Amino acid sequence: MKCNMKFLFALGGVVIIFILVVFSLGSWLDYDQMLGCPATPTASGDCEKADAIVAISGGDTSVRTAKTVELYKDGFADNLIFSGAAADPSSPSNAKVMAVDAEKAGVPSDAIILDETSRNTSENAANVAKILKEHGWTNVILVSENYHLRRAYTDFVKADTQASFRTTAAKSQPLWWITPRGWILIAEEIGGMTKTAAGGQN
Repeated sequence: MKCNMKFLFALGGVVIIFILVVFSLGSWLDYDQMLGCPATPTASGDCEKADAIVAISGGDTSVRTAKTVELYKDGFADNLIFSGAAADPSSPSNAKVMAVDAEKAGVPSDAIILDETSRNTSENAANVAKILKEHGWTNVILVSENYHLRRAYTDFVKADTQASFRTTAAKSQPLWWITPRGWILIAEEIGGMTKTAAGGQN
């Protein structure tokens, strides 16, 4: 009986620690700096107008595109950058697909710039940094999904120390980390950030 009680207490402790770790990491990764911004830009701060909005392909790419178009139409920037290579080399790049969808939604083609070669977040950051420097853009909004915001922000800041970046989630996903899928995403994001810190690409 005593052994069973000790086991249950130990198991309960492990569960509590797991919940605390998942909650802490999930909250930390979910770095939405524009959460709570009004529908139109403000004069300053995280809700002000930017030089460009960058959308990274991956995850739910169509949702990321839709959010970028929404921000554009709301006046948060006059320029869009879509970044992402094709999963299949024989198919259009993810960036191109995002641009086509944006144009169908009413964004003029001359407002869109593509990075069609980036295969991961590190390359997204490096290649977009070149575009930003070519145009002299230093105030940038990054669009991705909640779980990816912290890693995207970290990589972009590292790639371009002259620009100011702020992040926003492509869609509302409160408490996304409470599901088994969320636990996998946490592990993948932390793993990716660890790999980058060690000098690799993610």
